[in-house]
Amino acid sequence: MIWPLHCSLYYVGFDVLPPHPIYGVQGGGLQYQAADAFRKRLEEEKQRWKDRLTGLFEEMPIPFTGWSDWNEAGILLDSHPLRWRG
Repeated sequence: MIWPLHCSLYYVGFDVLPPHPIYGVQGGGLQYQAADAFRKRLEEEKQRWKDRLTGLFEEMPIPFTGWSDWNEAGILLDSHPLRWRG
């Protein structure tokens, strides 16, 4: 889902940082944790976000994968930073 947004932002000159997902947040009447444990977790997640923001300008952006990063068979080149398969 982020790829089309990443392409659009890269095209107009922006760098895109990795997302900061927080999974399992309860709401809308759903309850996964007791209220005290949930509040504690939210405070921990807020602290993680605060810690990330302090180093935001040192973070590496997600490398953009352009046409020159693929071989003739449509496989990402070994030299690309997002290469993960052999």
